[in-house]
Amino acid sequence: MSSIEETVSEGSYKNEEEEEEEEEEGKVDDESKNSKSESEDENRISNDEITPMVIPDKPLTHELAACCLSLLHRLGYGFSHAFTKFTCTNKKITDISILENFRFLRFVNLSYNYISDLTPLFAAEYLMYLKVDHNYVTLPGTHKNLQYLQFMDLSYNKLKSTDYINHGRLKHLILNNNEIETLRGIDAPPLNQFKLRSLETLELHGNKITSTDGLENLYALKTLYCSGNRLRSVGDLSKMQGLVTLYLMDNRIEHLDGFINGLPKLKYLNLGTLILSGNPVADRENYRQITLGMINKLRRLDREKTTPEELSNSHNFFQTLDERYIDKGVEEDNQDDNEIAEDVDVDDDKESAVDDKKIDSDIEENEEEEAET
Repeated sequence: MSSIEETVSEGSYKNEEEEEEEEEEGKVDDESKNSKSESEDENRISNDEITPMVIPDKPLTHELAACCLSLLHRLGYGFSHAFTKFTCTNKKITDISILENFRFLRFVNLSYNYISDLTPLFAAEYLMYLKVDHNYVTLPGTHKNLQYLQFMDLSYNKLKSTDYINHGRLKHLILNNNEIETLRGIDAPPLNQFKLRSLETLELHGNKITSTDGLENLYALKTLYCSGNRLRSVGDLSKMQGLVTLYLMDNRIEHLDGFINGLPKLKYLNLGTLILSGNPVADRENYRQITLGMINKLRRLDREKTTPEELSNSHNFFQTLDERYIDKGVEEDNQDDNEIAEDVDVDDDKESAVDDKKIDSDIEENEEEEAET
């Protein structure tokens, strides 16, 4: 079945201008944040008065499933055909057990439901695209891997770990706005021990992650979004030789010693964009000059693009600094590493960085046909 091994069109998910617009939109205004906090204080309800949300059981039925199928595809033998696309969004579905019988699905969109268990989907061994954002999923996978899966979006769920995300062809993994605290694995090995040899984009915005441990061996990674977490430092990412964009905005990073110490191990440094705004390190004296002096190929630091002249001046400035000045405050920072972190304010309205319209030509053609009819 050679046609089943089609790869999702790569496309350019972001150019620099789009990244700047996203950064501008994602920036939190201090005044609006303060006013929001005051409003919340005035309208806060005690825990005793809060009534838990009751979600009525609503399994996916065959009748509804029949209305959600599209994209008829010829199978690799005889004259058999099967529907390969399933779209069932905002239907308040709680149970998708019947989908274990839909073995030929390639593209599945179950956004905005009440689904907690994805196990039935793992019967679709040819699945390439899976979008289940805004649900109640607690475990992202099982022991079984989906060898053709290339796009997976589990944003706005109840994930606490990255256990069993073990899909060898996965290129884009979006886990924004969950409850993930560690990438080391809880009931399974760390994320980096799975053979994610194709992973290019990893989005972890708005979780509770305190360490980058568990990412070290993602060799193909080009873009890492880790904004709005609880990071106090950045570890050694030197094995990510293809890393181009690193978003670390709105964390608690006070120094870059682990990250910087790994730079000499890089044969080629491709990192062009580094976002550190909203971290204590960005408030340090001469922060921009020091950072550009250490990472002298950056094309953009935070919201501002760099210039050749600025990079040259920063490099010269960095060479004159005493090493003790660069590492100032590191010992004090480390004393606080074990303290309990406070909740991070996350902008729930920030859009995911990957645009679904660019994922596969089959989907685009199908949507055009549906629009015409």
